[in-house]
Formats: sequence, C-alpha cells, structure tokens
Amino acid sequence: MRPLPAATLDNINPPVRGYRYFDHAESTLETGRGIESARNRWLLSEYALLAYDDAQRIGETLRDRSSRLHFLRGAGHKGFAYVADLDGHDAVLAFRGTQVFKPGDSLSKFGEVASDYWTDGRFAKRAAHGGGWMHGGFADSADELIDALLDTDLLASPRRWWIAGHSLGGALALLAASRLREEAEQRIAAVLSFGQPKVGDATFVSRLEELPVYRIVHGCDVVPTLPPAAFGFAHTSREHVIDAARRADYPRAVFNHIADYAQRWRQGLGALTPLALLDHAPIYYATHCYNEYVAGANAR
Repeated sequence: MRPLPAATLDNINPPVRGYRYFDHAESTLETGRGIESARNRWLLSEYALLAYDDAQRIGETLRDRSSRLHFLRGAGHKGFAYVADLDGHDAVLAFRGTQVFKPGDSLSKFGEVASDYWTDGRFAKRAAHGGGWMHGGFADSADELIDALLDTDLLASPRRWWIAGHSLGGALALLAASRLREEAEQRIAAVLSFGQPKVGDATFVSRLEELPVYRIVHGCDVVPTLPPAAFGFAHTSREHVIDAARRADYPRAVFNHIADYAQRWRQGLGALTPLALLDHAPIYYATHCYNEYVAGANAR
C-alpha cells in the first residue's frame, strides 16, 4: 500500500516530477476483464497521469510497454492526447486534462494553459447527433483530437481501445469514445475517467451508457459537479466513489481539513489548497486506485 503523497504544489499540479509510473511487478492490462479489473483501473489512472507529462518523458516511460507511440494535438484548442499501441491489437488512448503553470515551465505554456481554461469555460450547448446536446468546448476539442487520430494508420486494422483521462481529459475521453465506436472494426474495451466534469444533457449521456464507461470520483472533488445540473448537464450513471464517507459528510470533511493545517504547514502553499480542489489532484486518484488494486490482490 502507498501513503498519499504530501500536498505540495508540485505533487498536486502535474506533471509530478520524479514520479515512478507503473511501479508494480504486475503492470500489464488484464485485457480479458475490462473495467471490472482493479488492476486495469489503476493502470489507466497511471496512463491518464502520464498524459500531463511532456512527449520525451512519455516516450521514455512507455518505451518497453508499447510497440508504437503516437502524439495527438489539437490545432485550435491545443488539446493533447497520446496513443500507446501495446501489441497491434490493444491500444491505450489517454487524454491530458487542464494544465497549470508551474515554476520552471517555459513561457510558451501560458498559451496552452489559457486554451485549456477556454475549453473548460465554453460550455455553450452544441447539438449532438441523435438528439440532445454536448458541452461545446469539450466537444470541439475532442473532435480535433479524434480527427488527428483518423489521420494516422491506427484505424486501418481492428483494435481494442482502452481510453482514459483525468478532469478535462476524462471529458475528452468519453466524447472521443462516442465517436471512435462508430469506426469500422474498432472496439471500445474501457472508458475510465477520473474527476471528470459533465459533458452534456441527459438525452446525450444516456446514449453513452452503451459504452463500458466507469467514472471514478475522489472524496470531495468539486469538478465532477460541474457544470451545474441547473444548466441541464448530467452524468453517466456508473460511478465509483473513493473515500465515499468523506464525500457523504462534506461539512465535517472540510472542518477536519482546516483543523489539520497545523500538521500540513511544512508542505508549503499546497497545504492551503481547498479540499474540493485537493481531492481533484490526479496523483491521489492514481494512488487510491493502486491501493484498491493491491488490497484486492492481497485479499485473494
């Protein structure tokens, strides 16, 4: 079991420098089990966290885990995803979430960060094929990245797709899966999102229930509550809540978080992060998913 990393600014705002991805002896997908496998959920949380890193680090990390690697970049929205072709049959498609600017980043990253926030905030309704509507910013960014995927030769043969993303990346993963399933001979094995915001109205997301979708929500993470239901947005139904007791008693959780500051102040400014945002950190999703996998494996 792994302890939760300290709430430093570097840990809670990816990429996490020095993080050891896929650090377990059993670190290959159980391709016959889909989203029911705790190992698969942990591994896809690692792929989603890795999407925040740069192309060089992604390539180094996946050098021995994939036969081919493709990077997908959106032109207008500047979204990012990568494809790790595992063996010519199974492939992982991981989407990057909303970035933040960290000390040491190049000034050119400002434009990407601003574009991510523009994508998040532009939730004007866009009509969906078959009825209902989608979050306009998410839909446009997902379309750019899937169009980039269609420009590769990856769809020239049948593949089984494992799709993942955190936050904005989770929203893009779900919308991308809804398009990718329409491509001939392509099969969606799993769509895992971590701290995903809502992507459309109830009519639209009801059709996504046909996909093997699994939303993972950590404790008091506020992002899955956005955009508000009052604006007509809805979620797919299959949800797994980590630390559900804390989420169920939100006021007490916030009080405990504030009261615990005296124990956390050495962690720096990250210790001041509100609980609703702290629980959104992708490293905590990956750590909890790992611990659930190890706990389940040890119980067998």
